[in-house]
Amino acid sequence: MSNPTNSPLEAAAGVAGTDATEAFGLLANETRLAILLALWEAKEPEKPRSEQAVPFSELYERVAIRDSGNFTYHLDKLDGTFVRSTEEGYKLSNTAARVLRAVFAGTLTEDRSFEGRLSEFECYRCGSSLIVDYTDENETIQRCTGCGGAYEWPEYPSGMVAHADLPPAALEDRTPQEMQRKGNTWIRNRLMTLLNGVCPDCAGRITTTTHVCEDHDVPEGAV
Repeated sequence: MSNPTNSPLEAAAGVAGTDATEAFGLLANETRLAILLALWEAKEPEKPRSEQAVPFSELYERVAIRDSGNFTYHLDKLDGTFVRSTEEGYKLSNTAARVLRAVFAGTLTEDRSFEGRLSEFECYRCGSSLIVDYTDENETIQRCTGCGGAYEWPEYPSGMVAHADLPPAALEDRTPQEMQRKGNTWIRNRLMTLLNGVCPDCAGRITTTTHVCEDHDVPEGAV
């Protein structure tokens, strides 16, 4: 792959192209991240979005940077992509809000992994109790205590009957049972979006294929 600028970011972007490199480049600075966080903290939920602009002087004070010229330079770099400027001041763009939500969901920073917590659900294969693991890859895994489970994948423990991605925020102030119930709701909503041909992360088109295991007999009409 050609890389005329010798930029490792551009070399790694591949099919994502220049849009990805520009977006990551804009955020590769502590002052710019501080500006976004300051705008997030300044939000007032009871106000409509049209009234959420933060005046320059207030934003400058919130970020607490001494060099106003340096602050203005970085703010201008964010304007148009992650920040929207208005006559009243500055506010987060929807793109910036999504980036910050990913951080606050704990996906990028927190490790809340645990193993072997008792579930309130029963195995749909044998009726035995289930236990729940939460991995450092932000996956929730349900395992049966009485049978071999429904899956035999080398990278997962034996007895697994279900697994799914779940952000660490789902564990905040919840018991394992509450986490499962609320997590199941979140997961079902994502699955419904997928089944309707829409990516739950970016709203892009989903392409599906069917794979049949050749090691087992498939009843006629099952696929």
